Amino acid sequence: MDRLFIEEDKITLIKELGEGSYGKVWAGECLRKPVAVKVVGDTKLSELSKKKFKELEQEMLLMTASPHGNIILAMGISTHEEKLAIVMELLDGDLDTLLIKEKTSLSLFQRLLMARDAALGMNWLHSREPAIIHRDLKLENLMYKKNADNNYVIKIADFGLAVVKPKKKKALRGEALGTPVTMAPEIMQEMPFTQKADVYSFGLCLWQIVTRQKLFPDAKPERFVNDICVKNMRPKIPNDTRESNPELCELIECCWDADPQARPDFHDILLKLDDVLVDTAVTDQSGRQFWKTRLQAFPINQNIPWSPFWKSLRRYLGIDKVA
Repeated sequence: MDRLFIEEDKITLIKELGEGSYGKVWAGECLRKPVAVKVVGDTKLSELSKKKFKELEQEMLLMTASPHGNIILAMGISTHEEKLAIVMELLDGDLDTLLIKEKTSLSLFQRLLMARDAALGMNWLHSREPAIIHRDLKLENLMYKKNADNNYVIKIADFGLAVVKPKKKKALRGEALGTPVTMAPEIMQEMPFTQKADVYSFGLCLWQIVTRQKLFPDAKPERFVNDICVKNMRPKIPNDTRESNPELCELIECCWDADPQARPDFHDILLKLDDVLVDTAVTDQSGRQFWKTRLQAFPINQNIPWSPFWKSLRRYLGIDKVA
């Protein structure tokens, strides 16, 4: 951890961004670069228990061991008034605030691109060796950076509950830690769990990204575990979404299936999302078919060079035999 340590006098805290059970997050500067600084709790570093220090050390190591464009960048650790601090890239906000609280005007296509970014980050974590299970995937932990062209890049944050699953281990077991409304049934019941627990949480995040609604607003805390785990209670998918985008509804329901084995992995989720994005962006049935069969190599949110597009279109229309 020494190589990750940043001297406290190199960091300036400017504005408090939020507070939770973990402590406070500040916007600040480090060596003249804007950063976010997570000051962990109120306990001084010298008074931290070995167990708590190990947990914080693992969080930092997991964040720095898996660099990816859709995972928040951790720059190092420091101290603030003798308390431990984690220094990270400064982002613009989280999807819970952007989509649910502020109801920012964004098309379904834009929001599904956000979901795809999140799936890319999760696919990266689950594909590591050993695999990393996030365990607290929710809109509050899906942060965004808004670019100059008004596009949003989504990054997975908060690895405080993340765990490592070695390849030889079929499943893990632990306490029911995390956020109840997005917690997988198997974790809720303290049963063995795998990466598919994150897939369940992603299904609920995807439902929120589509509907822009809160999860289970009328749920009764004393009955919640039974409702989720025994009665298989899930949020209602709107009828207009079922009619306009049945593949999207099928994906959501597969992700939150009660049986972890029935849930897709993030590789398959990404393939499904690509199809859903085409269906959302292209209304003409022939246009959808053309894109899915001829232009799979090109992300639908990026410009396609004219030459390969023209060759593919001519071949699709049978105008000539361009290879």
